[in-house]
Amino acid sequence: MSHEFIEENYKSILKKIKKICGEVHRNPSEITLVGISKKQPIERLQEAKKMGLKHFGENLSEELCEKYPLLPDVTWHFVGHLQTNKVKKIIDKIAYLHSLDSLKLARIVDKEGVAYNKKIKCFIQVNIGHEDTKSGVEEKEVASFYEKVKKLKNIELIGLMCLPPYFENPESTRKFFKKMKELNNRLSLKELSMGMSHDFEVALEEGATFLRIGEALFGKRK
Repeated sequence: MSHEFIEENYKSILKKIKKICGEVHRNPSEITLVGISKKQPIERLQEAKKMGLKHFGENLSEELCEKYPLLPDVTWHFVGHLQTNKVKKIIDKIAYLHSLDSLKLARIVDKEGVAYNKKIKCFIQVNIGHEDTKSGVEEKEVASFYEKVKKLKNIELIGLMCLPPYFENPESTRKFFKKMKELNNRLSLKELSMGMSHDFEVALEEGATFLRIGEALFGKRK
């Protein structure tokens, strides 16, 4: 993908964010666009950085470790399912973890955070569609999970995250995003990580503050 395509995609996404924020009376400056760079060549990430993108997210620890030294001065997010034995590899590289889904993982992140004297900003991943194939805390357990995790000193809980069921029509995801917003409000959390290439416009209308966008920005994965 050429430099022009990345620029075009980036500007188009920013334009949509601005338009939707105007329609729902939100400030576009409250929105963080995270470029999900899974399986994307480093050149595409570097182009996006030149355009002004500051936040990048990876799903795989190995890929994050490869790309991290090649893209300095950006903020890294880990957005995939994180195995507990991989925490040590990435904890010094990330500012945000979007996929906190178990107490075991939370305790290890906290412990490794102590080792680096670092507080990690975390989202609790909620299995909002009750899908067996997806990780996440069940909706009814979110409040008690939150209470346990917030006692850990090196974790800063900033919000909830979800991967709703996939529908051809993004409008069908709206009910899940609404439910996430309600859960977030109940816990008085500020940030909400939801919305991807396919459905970010609906997510934005329903209160998303962190958008995780991959192919709409970088093009098809290699």
